[in-house]
Amino acid sequence: MARFVLGTPSVTKTIKIQKPGHDAQEFTAEIRLRSRDDQDALEKARNAKPKNFDQIAVVREDVLSVSGIDDANGKELESTPELIDAVFQDSYALNRLMRAWSEVQLGLPEAEAKN
Repeated sequence: MARFVLGTPSVTKTIKIQKPGHDAQEFTAEIRLRSRDDQDALEKARNAKPKNFDQIAVVREDVLSVSGIDDANGKELESTPELIDAVFQDSYALNRLMRAWSEVQLGLPEAEAKN
């Protein structure tokens, strides 16, 4: 087993999507792992001005890259800010990214997060 590395800046999560009437799909997202201090500051900002707090913007800032996404012709797309923005426009992908972000910040391993 590898030794624990303090200060891991990001983790890669598998994002699984099941749209009605379609086969299950998945892609991966590299998500920034925020320090506890950053998480506490976000929580304070959310509690202080809940109407002005944009959780989606926070998650978008923390999604550093995506992979395993194809265009309509089956060609794999390279991760760009524009591609990540396009993924955030898909309600199913957005829902799963929000959940994955929470799991990453809570430190939940993928096996536990599935349950």
